[in-house]
Amino acid sequence: MKKSLFVLFALLMTALTANAVEEAIYYVVGSMTDYWQVSETYQLTRNTEAAAGIDEFMVTIDLKTTDMFKIAQSMDGKNINKWYPDGMENSYGEHGEITQDGKYTVYFRPAGNTDPAWFNGYIFVEEATASSIDAFLGVHSKSVKIMENGQMYILRNGIRYNANGAAVK
Repeated sequence: MKKSLFVLFALLMTALTANAVEEAIYYVVGSMTDYWQVSETYQLTRNTEAAAGIDEFMVTIDLKTTDMFKIAQSMDGKNINKWYPDGMENSYGEHGEITQDGKYTVYFRPAGNTDPAWFNGYIFVEEATASSIDAFLGVHSKSVKIMENGQMYILRNGIRYNANGAAVK
């Protein structure tokens, strides 16, 4: 009887431990984020529209031609555990990749991507015009977090909301 209770306890603890594993949080971190620190404003969210089996994250933010960034992984939302890409002198924007100030959608794949269009195999950036965001939302009817003039907004069904959920004109 004692052995079966021990086995049951061990199985229960294994299940609880597996469920308690935290998912990594990813951020755009760079020259625009207070000395390359994690900022909730630049947190990526899972791209639910990515192809099946592809682990992809995204965020829409304002970027300037002088900005440089990487993707940082954090398990606690404060400390950086891992950089993508790792190493020095390989930040997105460092070699003129951002050709004009504007709103961009940054995509990130933690497992990497062999497509040469992906910066160092992890980052893909495309300009996000207001009309393309509205068209996207009209088709997909999902929420997208964007940065505009230093403010975070949520776009859903073509309507812009502030962080408190109030519609913004």
